[in-house]
Amino acid sequence: MQRLCNGADNQIRKKGLRDWGGTLAATDAHHIAAGAETLALRMERTCSNAQVLAAFLSSHPKVAAVYYPGLASHSQHALAKSLLTGCGASSLSS
Repeated sequence: MQRLCNGADNQIRKKGLRDWGGTLAATDAHHIAAGAETLALRMERTCSNAQVLAAFLSSHPKVAAVYYPGLASHSQHALAKSLLTGCGASSLSS
């Protein structure tokens, strides 16, 4: 039984090394840390830009419809407002 457990453990280690490498390079670690520090600000700005873009598109004469939960005209606006902060940018479609 000990041999079976060691074999499975080695298999997991091999896959981890294959997928993620032995250690993280210093520059990669720095990029991850710097990205994590600014993630909230970047998401806030992304959501703000999506709101402005959705408002612009909804008033544009060549755009038939804009489906963005951040707009008051969206059918699920109240639900999105209660569940999301900023309504997100990935759900903008026209």
